[in-house]
Amino acid sequence: MEKKTKLVYDFIVACQQIRKITPSYREIAIGLGMKSKSNIFRYIRKLEKMGAIEMQPKKMRTIKLTNKVVNEMTKL
Repeated sequence: MEKKTKLVYDFIVACQQIRKITPSYREIAIGLGMKSKSNIFRYIRKLEKMGAIEMQPKKMRTIKLTNKVVNEMTKL
């Protein structure tokens, strides 16, 4: 997995554990010091294709962590 993609995934997991909700794209960008939300979108799509997350359309916080790869991802 690409380093920045893993960083985005770890940030999402941390937010989920601490705040009990997943972050918005803007919160991810700010939290990781990235200026472009479009880059965040690209990393999110990669994570979705890998099966690490699922997107829930028409909801405020659309990112949902999957149990499928959580164990594998946390070992990295």
